[in-house]
Amino acid sequence: MAPKKKRGKLNRIAIIPGIKRGVSSLLDITNLKKSIEVLRQSEAEKKAILDASIDRIRIVDTDMKIIWTNKKVGNDLNVTPEDLLGKTCCQVFQDRNAPCSDCATVKALESGSIEHAVVHHAFSKGIEGETYWDAYAVPLKDETGTIVKCIQVSRNITDKVKTEEMLKAILSASPAGIALVKNRRLEWVNEAMYRLVGYVQPDLLAKRLRILYPDDEEYNRVEETLSAGAEAKGSGGVETRWLRVDGTVVDCFLGASYIDLEDPSRGQIIVAVNITEQKKLQVQLQQSQKLEAIGILAGGVAHDFNNLLTVIIGNADLALMNIKKDSRFYKYLKDIKETGERAASHTHQLLAFSRKQLIEPTVLSLNEAVSRSEKMLRRLVRENIHITVILEPALWKIEADPSQIEQVVMNLAVNASDAMSEGGTFTIETANVVLDKDNFRDQGVETMLGPYVMLTVKDTGKGMNKSTQMHVFEPFFTTKKSGQGTGLGLSTVFGIVKQNHGCISVDSEPEKGTTFRIYLPRTWKKTR
Repeated sequence: MAPKKKRGKLNRIAIIPGIKRGVSSLLDITNLKKSIEVLRQSEAEKKAILDASIDRIRIVDTDMKIIWTNKKVGNDLNVTPEDLLGKTCCQVFQDRNAPCSDCATVKALESGSIEHAVVHHAFSKGIEGETYWDAYAVPLKDETGTIVKCIQVSRNITDKVKTEEMLKAILSASPAGIALVKNRRLEWVNEAMYRLVGYVQPDLLAKRLRILYPDDEEYNRVEETLSAGAEAKGSGGVETRWLRVDGTVVDCFLGASYIDLEDPSRGQIIVAVNITEQKKLQVQLQQSQKLEAIGILAGGVAHDFNNLLTVIIGNADLALMNIKKDSRFYKYLKDIKETGERAASHTHQLLAFSRKQLIEPTVLSLNEAVSRSEKMLRRLVRENIHITVILEPALWKIEADPSQIEQVVMNLAVNASDAMSEGGTFTIETANVVLDKDNFRDQGVETMLGPYVMLTVKDTGKGMNKSTQMHVFEPFFTTKKSGQGTGLGLSTVFGIVKQNHGCISVDSEPEKGTTFRIYLPRTWKKTR
């Protein structure tokens, strides 16, 4: 039996009856059919995936007419995809013939590249109200490179945009300065941050964070501290000083947090709070606590020392009563008594400062107290100092110990006289004032609001710098040479004013003189 001929995989030769020289080549399409089935199955799967997408997907021709859409488009409009064929997107979604100005498809057909746009529609069919769409357009080209179609993909991001707008509004309204920083550059800054550093919009955008620091050392320190804290626990905080656009410096507390710890390139959120006033209050509190501690100490020492002086002065008096004036010991005893009395005067100043001195407040006119002191002042100050007194005729009454008021005037006069060694003008003035919350804001003086009688004492002397002013009311603080002052004059004034529920402020500049203003509360009590 003759062996069977093998069948070729692709070609087969057969002799056709009736044709003597005819040859036919037949193609084996079995595998091709299988490939077509696989391709058809793949296309079906792809179509199923596209129909299940939450995005609106369309294919348009070069005239922007729809030639295919996924089911999402039809479902949103309550029609079948076939109903949309041959129509443009602007006709389908917005009842308009011309595309919007930021249409990604128009840009893609012109550029030949993938284009993206965030499109804002006042309305969109199938969705009520204004909407925002994240739109992409992908041009499709033939073998010659000619654009023949374009794929449109759009997603409704209205909720995301409105959430971001709400968050931005909250951040913009925040009293704290907030900024988004990427690669150490400011990407977004709220209004409070602009106010904090004195810049105007949009001057800070794209600027390096370094411009807010007085020097490189502080900038690097803060960056390292914040980065270390953020990397360790997601956020960090540090106190620093920022440089405003006008050259002034403000104290700030900075907090920083990475948007994504796994991807630091997404940036940091920086929150800045101006703590300049808090720092001032902290210094004032420390100063107040120090003064209070010194006052308690001074009061205790003065009380004990005053008891000793009482014994010394009393015994000196007894001795003087029993000795003749022509005795050589009489002068010694008199000197002991006078020195003891001067020492007692100093203890009275200490007791006044510590508020332990027994006082006898009465309703009085500050004008009368100043007038009584004026004669003594003219003997007290140097001859080359001119004294000017300006009194408010209808001055309100105060309640205070007259001797204390005179002591205040005398101590301020001595202080002014020492400051005008080469002569000048010493002015005392009284006035009625009403204090509000804005008074002394820059000096940190705290007082109750309302009507006060103001005593102004001004000199044209050498003045004081800011550092000296910070310590001027401290007991035993003096700028005079050793042995020329006790440092108790102004601290005594401070103690007396506080004891009478008043307040005192100082305004001075080197070589421009000094002005003390004392405010004592008005009283409605009648004179006894």
